[in-house]
Amino acid sequence: MSGQAIHIGTAVHSKDGEHLGDVDQIVIDGDTRHIIYLIIDKGVLHDGRLVEPAVIEHTDEKGVTLKLTRAEAEDQLTIYVNREFAQFRGVEMTPGGSFAGGVEGYSMSTGDKWVMLGGGGGGGMAETGSFGLMPTPVYGNIVTESFSNVGAEDTTISEGTDVLDTNEKKIGKIDEILFDDSQTITGFVVRAGFLFHHDLEIPIDKVVSIGHAHVRLSLTEHEAEALRR
Repeated sequence: MSGQAIHIGTAVHSKDGEHLGDVDQIVIDGDTRHIIYLIIDKGVLHDGRLVEPAVIEHTDEKGVTLKLTRAEAEDQLTIYVNREFAQFRGVEMTPGGSFAGGVEGYSMSTGDKWVMLGGGGGGGMAETGSFGLMPTPVYGNIVTESFSNVGAEDTTISEGTDVLDTNEKKIGKIDEILFDDSQTITGFVVRAGFLFHHDLEIPIDKVVSIGHAHVRLSLTEHEAEALRR
């Protein structure tokens, strides 16, 4: 893996040619700036999966190819877990409101019982349903907790990650991550422009910080524009 790039949203294939899914997020160590995982979305494997750099054969314009067959990928790649839970304590709902999971009425309380937000969790745990809380305005004391098998100290980069200049002005979004053969990030390709899109290649030494929501640069917008591909 020398001088390679991964486009967020690119296809991930097994070595026997199966399309396993697409790159949804890239997890990096915020301190060392190494790639830890690719998170691929739900494809033929039915669950999101964590892909370690060690099982990547190569990357090219067609996407990411793994060293694993589809069967090996299904058996060996860790399922990505990212769930949010809540306790509702004396919560009031608007008249006629109901949770997708079938809990109806004007008020409710789960006490110390945790309810999974969303659906599809399995295991017999109470859920709010596939639409979560959004269809029903609720008011009151809601306690939430998140659980993920990606460390809270790590940073996830996605298509929604903004890039800010030194004045904290948004100049675009992350499109590709560039890295070397030790999986150390060497730079980013930024999709810039609102009407006329173009790519900026930003070296890692021009990056001040990397976060879930945004990447900050040491460059002004004008200086960044000088780095057009």
